[in-house]
Amino acid sequence: MRNLGTILSIAVMAGTLMPLSATPIRPDIRKLVSEPGENATQFAPARAGWNGPEVPTTHANSMNPAVERLSPAATARAAKASLVAAALPDWRILLAILAVIGMLRYFRRKTTLERVPDSNQIRAEERLRPAA
Repeated sequence: MRNLGTILSIAVMAGTLMPLSATPIRPDIRKLVSEPGENATQFAPARAGWNGPEVPTTHANSMNPAVERLSPAATARAAKASLVAAALPDWRILLAILAVIGMLRYFRRKTTLERVPDSNQIRAEERLRPAA
């Protein structure tokens, strides 16, 4: 059923089931020649840069933020900011690392205390030894 719908929609789009009708355009050549064409709008030519720069070059960098971003000083500031951002880790990651270190130390201390025998246990073992 789905394939039938697909085939029918393709057939309708192709125009096989519904013939397309269009009226042919027969332009009247004499009428087209007698009508004047549209006048193209004339724009004044741009004059920027013909007589030198419009703004002095000393103020051009400070007034245009796009040009200022490409200056060597701005590039150095951006490089320094990216290095600082890469060197300083996120505070949550530092907190997680410190928590893992604390947990590992706690578990290590707990297991070493369980393994070390008490001095009372050592004395009791000495008393229970058979005589040689």
